Amino acid sequence: MTSLFDRVLTMILPLFVAIEGLFLSSWHQKKLAELKIVEAKSSAIQNISVTSSSVIIANLICNVLIFNTLKLQHFSLITNFLRTYNSSNSR
Repeated sequence: MTSLFDRVLTMILPLFVAIEGLFLSSWHQKKLAELKIVEAKSSAIQNISVTSSSVIIANLICNVLIFNTLKLQHFSLITNFLRTYNSSNSR
């Protein structure tokens, strides 16, 4: 013969197991959502880093090209001036 305590325990125990399962399930979902947020933040930071690096590299390349273009223009002006000067002296 089972005691009253055993009968109550057999009725309540499945309820506790179900509640514990719901709690753990929601806890796992919360942790999974937090993990996805952390991964999204990490991905965003990585994308920003790659974009920043690309902008820095593009800026350096443009500065080098502009500097070289200015040097060529300067050289061209000097050459044109020397041609003009030499032609005026040869007359």
